[in-house]
Amino acid sequence: MRRVLPGVLLMTASFVMGDDANITTRATLPFNDARIDYENRELNVVLNDRINRAVELAQRFQSPRERLERVLQELDIPVESQVLVFSKTSTNGKLVSPANPRAIFFNDEMAVAWVPGGPSFELSIHDPILGEVFATVPIAEKPTPGWKRQSRCLQCHVAGETHGVPGMLLKSVATDSSGKPIRSLFDNPDDAAWEHAWGGWYVSAERSSFSTSARGLTLGSEPFDTNAYPLPGSDPVAILVLQHQSRVLNLLTRYRYESLLGKRFDSEQSLVRALLCLDETPFPVEVKRTPFAEAYETRKEPGETRRFGLRRLNLRDRLYESGVSPLILSRTIRSYPWELRKRLAGAIREQLGGNRKQQRIEEAISWMESRERGE
Repeated sequence: MRRVLPGVLLMTASFVMGDDANITTRATLPFNDARIDYENRELNVVLNDRINRAVELAQRFQSPRERLERVLQELDIPVESQVLVFSKTSTNGKLVSPANPRAIFFNDEMAVAWVPGGPSFELSIHDPILGEVFATVPIAEKPTPGWKRQSRCLQCHVAGETHGVPGMLLKSVATDSSGKPIRSLFDNPDDAAWEHAWGGWYVSAERSSFSTSARGLTLGSEPFDTNAYPLPGSDPVAILVLQHQSRVLNLLTRYRYESLLGKRFDSEQSLVRALLCLDETPFPVEVKRTPFAEAYETRKEPGETRRFGLRRLNLRDRLYESGVSPLILSRTIRSYPWELRKRLAGAIREQLGGNRKQQRIEEAISWMESRERGE
């Protein structure tokens, strides 16, 4: 069993805000407009086929955990990405508590959530056009075949925090002893700070200056049954990456929506700054490398024909060594029309102004800009 580092931090998620609080990037966009047609448009065919196969194969297993692990395997989601949430802020919130946390696993395009005893797995799929698409997979003893999209999730997952489009939402709350939210720790983005990071989340890490709300946890005395989960802990590096990805993917969706709807590109500056990690708050302490860090760095994303080293993690004072998000090579950007990719590449170059960072990543920018549309 992988050793859990001593100490669990209770923190709020999302402290890298920059100018994202700008009201023009938070107003809800009409996702059911015919040019987007969120409710009726089919999911990206590559992602759809992958999910269908994963669900079909998983149903051959008996236990929910076996099915979960098969789904993760087929969706190419590393089990090392496991993070645990104990706040009651999800569809199966009644089942979630500090003694029965909800597990989330993810890669660059999908996330799978599960709480022991729950009736279903929850899927969040990042479609290059639609943004986040939410679905459930029944896990009863004799489950209904297939998976089902869940529009009700949009009641929470279209908000100012998601930039007004269907997106990932990492709740940041103070809770009572049962995990019930008492108040948001993220009412004022300008007050977001490391010491209040990730409220309602478990984080396996050494007690440090990361959070003044740290709560002690020693191996073997966790307040939940670690055998119920594929891994015993909640990876701190995975949470940092998930936070970064959520912000960038939501902005990528907003940018695409603005293009499809013929609106002004209000999100462009926020997106460029997010891709270049310009508003990243310096780490107060070095984050130790974890099994997830190793799995993340060596992963090769679909469609990547050359490597630019953008997945290399720093973890001393920032997330990425290059200071650039690897999502600059994401399926979402590759699916943008050429004119939109060219516009985004131009905005990135303008922001960098020919500095040394631009010289280091120019090849990646050119690859993003000239890549033929597809996938």
